[in-house]
Amino acid sequence: MAKTNYKKVEEALKEGMSQMTMAQFRILADQASGKSQVGDEVPLKLKRQLLTTLKIELHWLYQHDQTIYKKLEVKKSEIENYITQVSDLPQTDWTRIKEIKEKIETYKKEHHEILPSTSDETLVEEQILKHKNKRHNVNDKWLPLD
Repeated sequence: MAKTNYKKVEEALKEGMSQMTMAQFRILADQASGKSQVGDEVPLKLKRQLLTTLKIELHWLYQHDQTIYKKLEVKKSEIENYITQVSDLPQTDWTRIKEIKEKIETYKKEHHEILPSTSDETLVEEQILKHKNKRHNVNDKWLPLD
C-alpha cells in the first residue's frame, strides 16, 4: 500500500487556523480602538465553541475526580443553561464563565501529576512506536510468530 501524503490537509488546516486567529485579532483591535463593545462582536459560533470546550473539560475532569463540580463550585445544570442560551447571555454570565475557566486551569496546574497527560506530541510519539513495525491484517491480540 502506498503511503498517504497529508501535506495538503496540513496546509489547509494551517490556513484555516491562521484565518481564525486573524479574525480574532480583528475583533480585539476593534475592541481596543473602541469601535465595538466587548460582547457584541464575538461571533455566536465562537461563543458556542468556548462553552462546548468548557463542558468537555469539566466532563474529562469528572472522569478523573468525581468531586470536581463541588471543588469548582459549579453545577452541571448551570453549564447546560449557558450552552442552551448562548445567544442572549448577559455580561455577568460571561464573567462567571471566565471565572470557571480560570478555576479549571488552576486545578489542572495544581493536580498535573495526578491527571494523565493529554499532550498531542506524546500521543503521536506513542502511536509512531506502536505502528512502526505493524503488520497488516494481523490482530494485535495475536501472539507473534517468533
